[in-house]
Amino acid sequence: MRTFTSNSLFEISLEEESEKVPRTAHIRFLRCKDLPQMDSNGKADPYIVCYGKVGKTRFDRFQSPVIPETLNPDWTDGYSDEDMTAQIKLQTGCSIVIEVWDEDIGFLSRTLERDDFVGKVVISDEDLKKNINQFDTDAIEDTNLNFVDSISMSNTRISDSNKGKRVISYTKSIHKRTNTGPARGTIEFELYIFSEAVQQGANDMFTKIVGKDKGSLSGGIPLKHLQEKLQKIGILLDEAQVEKEFAVIDDGDKTLQEKELREFLKRINVRDVIRDVFKEYMSEEKYMKPDDFLNFWEKFQFEEMLEEDRRSLFKRYGVHSHGKNEILCFDGFQKIMLSRSNAIEKPRAMKLPLSLDSPFSHYQINASHNTYLEGRQALTYASTSGYSSALELGCRCLELDVWDGSSEPVIKHGNMSASCTLRSVCKVILEYAFTPDKPRYPVILSLEIHCKKKGKDAMAKIFAKVFQKHLVTREEMYRNPNSMTPSHWMDRILLKAKDKDDSELAKLITIPAVKFVNWGYHKSQSTPNQCTSFDESRAATLCTNSYPEFTGFNSRQLSRIYPSATRVDSSNFNPVGYWAAGCSLVALNFQTRDDFMLLNHGNFTRHQGCGYILKPDYKLNGDDTTLKKVAQQNYELETQVLDGWNIKSPNLDFTRETCISVSIFSPFLPVQTKITQKSGSQTNPVFNETFKFEVMNIEDSFILFKAFNGENLHSYFSFPISQLRQGYRTVHLRCPKTNKHMLSNLFVKFSVREKKDVLQALQTLEQDNFQLRLRVTELEQRLAQLEARLGPQ
Repeated sequence: MRTFTSNSLFEISLEEESEKVPRTAHIRFLRCKDLPQMDSNGKADPYIVCYGKVGKTRFDRFQSPVIPETLNPDWTDGYSDEDMTAQIKLQTGCSIVIEVWDEDIGFLSRTLERDDFVGKVVISDEDLKKNINQFDTDAIEDTNLNFVDSISMSNTRISDSNKGKRVISYTKSIHKRTNTGPARGTIEFELYIFSEAVQQGANDMFTKIVGKDKGSLSGGIPLKHLQEKLQKIGILLDEAQVEKEFAVIDDGDKTLQEKELREFLKRINVRDVIRDVFKEYMSEEKYMKPDDFLNFWEKFQFEEMLEEDRRSLFKRYGVHSHGKNEILCFDGFQKIMLSRSNAIEKPRAMKLPLSLDSPFSHYQINASHNTYLEGRQALTYASTSGYSSALELGCRCLELDVWDGSSEPVIKHGNMSASCTLRSVCKVILEYAFTPDKPRYPVILSLEIHCKKKGKDAMAKIFAKVFQKHLVTREEMYRNPNSMTPSHWMDRILLKAKDKDDSELAKLITIPAVKFVNWGYHKSQSTPNQCTSFDESRAATLCTNSYPEFTGFNSRQLSRIYPSATRVDSSNFNPVGYWAAGCSLVALNFQTRDDFMLLNHGNFTRHQGCGYILKPDYKLNGDDTTLKKVAQQNYELETQVLDGWNIKSPNLDFTRETCISVSIFSPFLPVQTKITQKSGSQTNPVFNETFKFEVMNIEDSFILFKAFNGENLHSYFSFPISQLRQGYRTVHLRCPKTNKHMLSNLFVKFSVREKKDVLQALQTLEQDNFQLRLRVTELEQRLAQLEARLGPQ
């Protein structure tokens, strides 16, 4: 049973929950009209790109699907909200940029960054500040927007007061820079702004609605304004639910005064399933005493709690005095259960590692395959945005396929694709690799070099000029025998490639690529910075047939696993088996948001997303006995999905039913998936469904929760099962696009038990029974002997 000190249990929650609640802009793109002719057939192949921008830094890039051969693309026909909604986390000085592009991937295609550009709309930081609560059409029209091209805007506000939605739609004209400045079409989209708080209590919601000045409540809040105010703070309730609760609270004047508003917020914030838990363990007097709470935490949360931690929780989440004793009422109990202090992830897994002083080969490292691609593997184009997106998602190993260009080296996927320059890619990597808001751990660039000598020399010059002090040289790497650790190269970039010559480029290669020879050779010759690459099929064979040898190999040097060439659709393989074998660089297609990419995101959200995870000791010290034992252990996992909170799409479509899927991923075993019944269209669905799974090798297995609105994936959570906490826990859901927390969660009950314990108990019982029968037989024999001696009585 784990014992937590106050720091280990609450450090994360106190830091996170004290921060100012950030906001996210959701932009749902609908259609474009009357775009210019971009292709020889008189049509265009348009798509939309949207991103946030602070200074020169771009982030949260979104790209829509392409609709071919049209000047009037309509994305409302056949595309989901997920496909067409950008999510931009608003920052100080942030503007939102919306661009329209024409895709051209033919053999005579022009450079993507200039000729295929159609137009741009920019919503400035000042616009967002002035209109954070409700955009003012006139203010936007009159503002001198910071457009790169000459773009005029005409806005039409479309509101639906009958449904109470805060939906503001815009139709904006796009102009390209010409002498006469003719209109070049329009783009139509909807904009919403939401809070990203994990869970708000009634008092928190009151403060956010009213602000510091309670005088703003004079006259009360009428029903028609109440839902707008709820949506502003990120609470999505359907009109019927708001009307029902309003009618219960209202004293007849059709408005809510301060006391009524507080009661209203308290009612909508209640989670009935949590109240049921509270009732089960509270005292007879409808509250929890300290002993009640400590008993609950130990027996049903499977953790001991120190008295100082208990006091800290009671003080933070609402203590009521009862004579001389402290008590916890339901409101405080619910806040505790929904806080980060009660998150399903173990707190230790979410902290930064104490150090990264072990060799590179002792870590799993977040890695990308063909990072420059944004779609399929064939007949596609290279883009710098793939690198910015991957780095924003925590990737620390990027791939560059470098070819000779007309004037300097370029990045592309063979001869059948359009390219971008190596120089532009390097600039983007440097811009996004070491941002102040993220841990600044080393970035590895995996190079596939197709250049001749002149091109290689040009590569070396570009790397040195762009990366400058951030670039690690071979001489630096080998100067210090203790330098082959991540902590030694913070804020630095390392190049991985073959280094067989003495060229200027070879002098910059610090992670040499080597071919696999045999286990004996690598056992004596490997170094922690060497890397051998295997495609997924070859690596799967090694995992299956030579698991101990392959795991030992991966502890001594790096291995990179990449998708098979048959995955032309950029689908991903299941990474779990390769992580289990200790492979350090399991490279996935970051542009594909499938279940396996969600597993990767969940795995590397550990340690604040630094991109490095230390492997367990038994995979590093050659302990084959423990390795086999762990792989063969059998567990029973039970997950009870109790309810959900705020599981609705940003467009406030309350007609879609909600369901939750729970999946278990174990190394090289079929995926197990179970799905709740659909809950109807309520925002806060109650499920109360229990799922049981048998899990082999639980140390290397993962769980994946997915929340669906109708057919659309709304949010998800994935994590290693070994790093989850048992008991009643809150699962804080993430956005599948950005991997950021949403104002959505699940309340679950989670337990794990080793089935081996039951088998051992049965075996022990059988042995005891056998010994008892032997003893009875022995006593019967002695009794017969005694009777024979005594003779008949």
